[in-house]
Amino acid sequence: MALAGQGQLHKAVALVAKYEQDETVPRDMFYGRLSGVYENAHDYAMMAECRARAIEHNPGSANAIIDYAVGLVLRLHDSQGARRVLEKTRDKEILALAASHVSFCQGLIALEEKRFEDAQAGLTEALEQIALYADSRLMPGFILEIKSQLVIALGSAGKKAEATSIFAEVEPFLKAHKETEILTRCRQVA
Repeated sequence: MALAGQGQLHKAVALVAKYEQDETVPRDMFYGRLSGVYENAHDYAMMAECRARAIEHNPGSANAIIDYAVGLVLRLHDSQGARRVLEKTRDKEILALAASHVSFCQGLIALEEKRFEDAQAGLTEALEQIALYADSRLMPGFILEIKSQLVIALGSAGKKAEATSIFAEVEPFLKAHKETEILTRCRQVA
């Protein structure tokens, strides 16, 4: 992941590729990890392709479906595609932690469609759902990711003071993760 984020995609893919034929690594897990490498390298088309392949190898995985939907809307701005993919979770058991990702995705879809009040509701719900897990080492990044999208929703709805306040919290995270597109969108509205 670090190599991909530093622009060394070929080296990063090579490190992961050695597990492609490893029978002890489930195919969906392999493609899920590979999608993260491409996401860190900002190759969102390949990220989406890997997430689609993860679902092909485990169509029953609600988590893989949710990850794919989030990637479509967050990285490729495909709200219609994300909605279609997310629909596949309706008959799946969604655990509490995954439910926060569903709310996040729904908020992103609304944001992409410029339904800013709905976006705020979905993103706020995601933050409330994730609060149960806030002490986990894995959650601070996701919380800041949600808040960065909330900045865009609030600012786009004319709630500049709220957007500016939250932006002060998320800006260092966005800079550190080289999230230039999201950072630019936040700056435009905060």
